[in-house]
Amino acid sequence: MSDQRNLQQIVEQAFNRAAEAPTISRWKSCSIVAGCAAVRMAADGNHYLAAQLEGVAEEARRQALAMMPKEVRA
Repeated sequence: MSDQRNLQQIVEQAFNRAAEAPTISRWKSCSIVAGCAAVRMAADGNHYLAAQLEGVAEEARRQALAMMPKEVRA
């Protein structure tokens, strides 16, 4: 259980850092961290937490994409 809590805290810290001082690289990093944590939770059988973390990863991807110039997004 403490491993799950540690992963959640790491993801939350990454998200908060990106939200407080947003850059594309911070959002991308947050997305990667959250995605890896989601995979880990799914492997441990905690599918609900994995789904939550995947949601964080997706939101971080959306935030990074929104910061990119339109010609890069296409």
